[in-house]
Amino acid sequence: YDSANDAVHYEPVRVGESVLSVMLYEPLAPGSTTYSLSDVELLVPARRVRVVGVQLLALRSNHFKRFAIEAVSLQAIRAEMPTSDDTWTVEAVVQYRTYYRQERWLVKWVGYGEDRNTWEPLEHLTTEWVKKKAERVKQKFLEERLLRSVLQLLFAATRGRVAQRSRI
Repeated sequence: YDSANDAVHYEPVRVGESVLSVMLYEPLAPGSTTYSLSDVELLVPARRVRVVGVQLLALRSNHFKRFAIEAVSLQAIRAEMPTSDDTWTVEAVVQYRTYYRQERWLVKWVGYGEDRNTWEPLEHLTTEWVKKKAERVKQKFLEERLLRSVLQLLFAATRGRVAQRSRI
């Protein structure tokens, strides 16, 4: 997965994991509530899917099957979306990254599935134990990155020696 070039990251399905076959509806334009059924079919890990009862209205079209989300479904989706008034309690700090030179931590929230994990800056992590956990996750990330760099350097150095020996 290359975040610079790939719009979507599809994680691989684990052996023995339940999956759902999903066909995608593509919007006609960004932000549009009118969709056409895509030819793309994906196998998605069931743990990543949150089912929402969405009613689609078939629209008249000359060439494609087109659909629009009913207003009632849009209201139901928006009602289920979290708001700033909701209570958010950290269950775990999962991952660390830098994004546009700003540090972020992936946070798993109590009572919410993995699909609701969010990337948060340190100032949003308010309790001491969460900050300590965030620092441990960051330290582990930095150690793994350093180890990868050292291994890459060793591999490059040994590959150069093999090439020199073969020329002799």
